[in-house]
Amino acid sequence: DAPWEALIASSARVHLSGITPALGPSCRALVAHVAQLAAAARKKVSYDLNYRATLQTPAEARAMLEAVAPHLELFVVAERDARAVLGFSEEAEALAAAIASRYGVPLVALTRGPSAPGLDPGAPGSEPGDLLWERGVTRYAPRYPIEIVDRIGAGDSFVGGLIHGLLDGDPDLAIRLASYAAAIALATPGDINHFGPEDLAAFETGMTARLVR
Repeated sequence: DAPWEALIASSARVHLSGITPALGPSCRALVAHVAQLAAAARKKVSYDLNYRATLQTPAEARAMLEAVAPHLELFVVAERDARAVLGFSEEAEALAAAIASRYGVPLVALTRGPSAPGLDPGAPGSEPGDLLWERGVTRYAPRYPIEIVDRIGAGDSFVGGLIHGLLDGDPDLAIRLASYAAAIALATPGDINHFGPEDLAAFETGMTARLVR
């Protein structure tokens, strides 16, 4: 019932979640419709696989991705889901490149699990963190050491930070802010990330995790 054409026309870009089509046939049709409308309006479209095993099968998730892929500028997926749901065997940069090749998507963002327990994120041998692949160029985010309090909402926080940076035309900022916003969400109870303008300013000036009097 929403005025989708008007909403899309007034938006800088359109983001879609893979959870929505898992809710039923009308939702699947809506996501595909909005993706088509946004592409026709020359808006940049992003899609987060957001796989939920309790709501859909891997085949259903793959089918929806294939339906919207021709309209996407950015695809976001957890590395584990790219392997378990989409059937890829690669990891990290090679995985992002393989996803981009299969689905024809210019930008691929991968969220990646933690490195080995107890390993300093900056130490030799530690794995790089989340990444953004853009037409053959890979940008990694630093790993932010945190104590995980609540995992719910971290993926959405990641996407929020990513889109913020892309709206500014800064892919380096996008992946670093995405990973940082996700870390804040993991360290915060509940599924709402109370990430405000002051937090963004602290991030941009390198003042995170410092005492400011």
